[in-house]
Amino acid sequence: MLSAVRIPGPPPPGVGLPARLGPVVVAAGEPAWAWGGAAPDLPIDTFDVPAADPAADWGVDHVVVTSADVEETSDALVAVGADLRRHGHTARGGRAAFLLAGVLVEVVEVGGGPARLAGIAYETRRPLDEVVAAWRAVGVDAGDPHPAVQSGRSICSVRGAAIAVMTPR
Repeated sequence: MLSAVRIPGPPPPGVGLPARLGPVVVAAGEPAWAWGGAAPDLPIDTFDVPAADPAADWGVDHVVVTSADVEETSDALVAVGADLRRHGHTARGGRAAFLLAGVLVEVVEVGGGPARLAGIAYETRRPLDEVVAAWRAVGVDAGDPHPAVQSGRSICSVRGAAIAVMTPR
């Protein structure tokens, strides 16, 4: 089970990191993850889960792993118990999504290089216009909310960082 993620970039507005966002602790720093049990056999750094208080109104919707070989990366996730939810190809290449204790791990094909933890999408019940305004008030370059790929959901993202915020599933 994915238990923590470390990612560079701004935290959710009003949240000090490390923080427990649903079942996952989020910390700031170079990309790495922690697992309750065996971590997948991927070249992604691991770290010890720091102590963290829960952050009300926030969760982790999904993390993004980029890989030149979606199949190999997918096999490594399945080997640690990930539940394959979807698999396919887009105009940009292969994609797969796995569910791990309520958190999705999205694997996205990129040309060249090993698998790496590339981004995070937070989830909140707060209005996304408020999230964007709060980020902009502290100098974060947040884009306007817009419809997400998933029907009925909205998303906004931070320019220059692989961080997004989505409305709940």
